[in-house]
Amino acid sequence: MLIPNLRGLILHGLAQALHHQHEFAQARTVLAEARELFKVSGNIAKAAEAEELLRTWRTDRRA
Repeated sequence: MLIPNLRGLILHGLAQALHHQHEFAQARTVLAEARELFKVSGNIAKAAEAEELLRTWRTDRRA
C-alpha cells in the first residue's frame, strides 16, 4: 500500500509546517489524517509517531 503511505508522509510534513506557523488546529487535523493513512498502509511506526505528536500537540498551551 504505497500510495496511502506516500500521502501520509506528505500530510505529515504539511502538518509539521502548519504547526511551525502556529496553525495548530489545522496541523492537528492534517496530522490525524496522516495517522489514518499510515495505519491503512501498514506503516505502524509512522502511525505511532503521528499519534505521539498529536498527543503532544493537544496539550500545547498555544493551541
